[in-house]
Amino acid sequence: MATNLQFIKSASGSGVSSLSVTDCFSSNYDVYQVLVTTLQTSTSANIDVRFINASGVVTGATYNEAIQVLVSNASYSAITGEGVTSIGGIGFGNGAATGASINMTVYNPHDSSSFTFLTDSSNAWTGALQGYQGIGVEKTAQTITGINFFPSTGTLTEMEIQVYGIKG
Repeated sequence: MATNLQFIKSASGSGVSSLSVTDCFSSNYDVYQVLVTTLQTSTSANIDVRFINASGVVTGATYNEAIQVLVSNASYSAITGEGVTSIGGIGFGNGAATGASINMTVYNPHDSSSFTFLTDSSNAWTGALQGYQGIGVEKTAQTITGINFFPSTGTLTEMEIQVYGIKG
């Protein structure tokens, strides 16, 4: 069966402060699907993301974010930021083995004349079903070659990431 998803690269880690997938974005594709299929953190923490360029992780205040937090037993909330150092709250690790997942689409990462955008959705179990849905942008026209995930606090007890190119 033919598919428009082409596997590029995967990464996994245990007991780490962050996890990167390097050299996964190229001029071969304009759009990528990034899946976090296993996610467990050492403590309850939002999962944040940064992009990687030829010099390393982009840590400057060049990101904008808008994330809607959807909790089944409480009021919805939002995470927003302009000129921040990462795109925060793309997912949630609850510090237990119940797991979570993230589905992200990254647009134009390798195009040096365009900003790099992402959309994401994720879920987690925190005693109630919790979901995140959002958008983000890295506002520097540059070539992005990879992606870096990290928890807002604690460590990544276990994480598995897969990157796919999307044929147009």
